[in-house]
Amino acid sequence: NSVALKVIIEHRSEKLLLSSGIPSTVEQLHETVKGAFGLIEDFTLHYLDEDLVSAEFQRITTGNLEPKCMSMLDHYSPKLLSLFQAKNGAAGEQH
Repeated sequence: NSVALKVIIEHRSEKLLLSSGIPSTVEQLHETVKGAFGLIEDFTLHYLDEDLVSAEFQRITTGNLEPKCMSMLDHYSPKLLSLFQAKNGAAGEQH
């Protein structure tokens, strides 16, 4: 049940392997990361283990939603691309 985490501190990133898996609370995870890197400052965590994310997703859903997600992405992609092209990539820009 090991989990790989990417810890981003300022402009550098470090990999942390938790051989026992993710701690049961966010506070424990925070303390684990702080202890592993001797941190005082804030940091951001990203999961690197795609299988873990998929397994957790499967655990909390009633079925495999990936095919449905991909199907809906295929369905909406032409509309989204048209919208992006119509805006010439300017969405979110302030003038």
